[in-house]
Formats: sequence, C-alpha cells, structure tokens
Amino acid sequence: MINFIVILARFWGAVLLICGLAIAFGGVRFTTAAASLRQERALAPLLFFPVLAVGALNVAVAERWALNAGGLVTLLGWLALLKGAVGMVAPELLVRVADAVAGSSVVRLLAALCLIVAGVYLLWAGYLLA
Repeated sequence: MINFIVILARFWGAVLLICGLAIAFGGVRFTTAAASLRQERALAPLLFFPVLAVGALNVAVAERWALNAGGLVTLLGWLALLKGAVGMVAPELLVRVADAVAGSSVVRLLAALCLIVAGVYLLWAGYLLA
C-alpha cells in the first residue's frame, strides 16, 4: 500500500523550504509578482487552477487530522484548496494580502522562517521517519 502522507510530506517539505528560502533571500520578487497579478487579472484563473488542483488531490488522497506530519500535510492541502478557490474567484484579495506581507520586512522574515521550519520538519518526517 502506498503511503500518500509520506509522499506528500516530501513534496510539501521541498516546496515550503524552497519558498521560505526564496522569500528570505529574494522577497522583492514577490512584490513584483503581486503587482503583475494586479495588472493581469484575466490570468488569475489560469494561475490559481493548479493550486486548486493540488489542494484537491492532496485532500482526496491524504486527509488525516493529527498533531504530526500527516496533520500538517492535511492542513496544507486544505489551505491550497482554499487559496486556489479564492484566487480564482477574488484574486484581488490575495493580492492585497501579498502586498501587506511584502511591504513589511518583519512579517516577510517571520513567514520565511515559518516556511523553512515547516519544510525541514516535513522533509525530516518524510525521509527519516518513513
């Protein structure tokens, strides 16, 4: 039997670690990306559909609420599903949140730190505990 929690822990761990490092060391790019999304609202459904699909697949194959890596994987799946849905329906809301995060270096640093810690934890759980 395939353990989807382990596979998704490895996937989300890598994604979170890379995103956390990108935010920590290249946060200005995220401000530029938010500005581009604000100008090209017609592209929002195309950009957020993959997020919606990843979230839906994650929730469909691995939904396990617990205080461990499986619970974090489930939470990330639901958050991706929600972000994809909101991004397709009201992308301006996500642009405002991105602007607020990108505008504050303290919030950006805290977000990057949380992503890096969660990414390392999921990679550890996915590779060493499996």
